[in-house]
Amino acid sequence: MPEQVRAKIFEPFFTTKEPGKGTGLGLATVYGIVTQAGGHIGVRSTPGRGTTFTILLPVVPDAITDDESALAAPTAGAETVMVVEDEEGVRTFTRIVLEAQGYEVLEADSGPAALRTAGAHPGPIHLLIADVVLPEMSAPDGASEVAGSEAGVLGASVGDSQGQGV
Repeated sequence: MPEQVRAKIFEPFFTTKEPGKGTGLGLATVYGIVTQAGGHIGVRSTPGRGTTFTILLPVVPDAITDDESALAAPTAGAETVMVVEDEEGVRTFTRIVLEAQGYEVLEADSGPAALRTAGAHPGPIHLLIADVVLPEMSAPDGASEVAGSEAGVLGASVGDSQGQGV
């Protein structure tokens, strides 16, 4: 990859993909996780040959304890969350994380698919997580239609839909 691209790859919302094809959050998220863990991520790239990422994480100095008092168990979720995202990788990752915490997750890749999924779901949708720019419906316009008026719409993922920067 060219140096001018490499210099920006860890910036949130930076993408080399065409508008609507990427959020630019992937490497920014990896960078955040690695640095918060006290690690380092490096990149080496030769145009036309490939790119190598190296992630270095610190060694845990002490053995992890099984002592129940050392760590409080997280509260498991029991609510239903709908994830509306047209990028399959982002949608799948979000589902995996939420299901690991005990949430029931409904998925859709577009506004119309979200409406169909919500209509077929027998219970309430407690939270809607949606991409701001979706095929055939924007998240702000469709939130109450999809999740109902009692659902929490705590946020929506944002992206650089016009390629102009955020």
